[in-house]
Amino acid sequence: MWRCLAVGTVRGRAALAVMERHLGRWPWFGAERMTVAGIALYAYTHGRRGRFRATADPLPFSTTAPRARHGREHRPGEGTMNDIAARMDAFGRFVACDPPAHGALGMRPELVGLASDDERLWVEIEAHVWYRPLFFDMTTGSHCEILRVRRGGVLSRHRHPTPVHGFVLEGSWRYLEHDWVAKAGAYVFEPPGEEHTLTVDEGEMRTFFYVDGPVLYVDDDDNVTYVEDNLTLIRQCRKHFERVGLGAGFVDRLIR
Repeated sequence: MWRCLAVGTVRGRAALAVMERHLGRWPWFGAERMTVAGIALYAYTHGRRGRFRATADPLPFSTTAPRARHGREHRPGEGTMNDIAARMDAFGRFVACDPPAHGALGMRPELVGLASDDERLWVEIEAHVWYRPLFFDMTTGSHCEILRVRRGGVLSRHRHPTPVHGFVLEGSWRYLEHDWVAKAGAYVFEPPGEEHTLTVDEGEMRTFFYVDGPVLYVDDDDNVTYVEDNLTLIRQCRKHFERVGLGAGFVDRLIR
């Protein structure tokens, strides 16, 4: 009997490892949304009577919640069905995608950031300065965002070692180091090496930015004081989305 239990335990852990590797590449177990398979597997691996409980085993396994990457530990009360349902509802309201046409070949799903006025989507950078993350490319290190700045807000002086493309959606803004003003409908290209300090004189502006690499914040003596890249942005987003109730895993839907 004990031998059978030992063999079953080993095989069960092996099965969990297969599922864990799958969830390392995909946010859901069976598709790009909740499925009956995901619900059943979650209940089996989290049930008190099951031999293989994710919260008790070394593998941080969850089949219906987005992957908790970087070894995030399970916390008591986390992962309840009500919590998961609420967070999955948020995914459906803010992000959409269909299964990839060539998923078997490693193709990643498409990504559609849906229009929303929900304030929880905006991550604060500085006073009166926020951004809504749209996309993180972990292959090139680039990302897309909508930057929102209200009157009096200043995005501290920074340098771009890689190109940046911007399109003003609403309002107007300027750089302290330049004479021109970017207004709604304007396109801005920032070449590598550009240094500037963004500010808004009146109202509120929203601008779409494609940033093709890290951002280096500098002081008055051109010393780099902070490096902002995809890793630091994703960590910042995790903390923010967890705090506002969307769940740290919400940002995983934006990673490709």
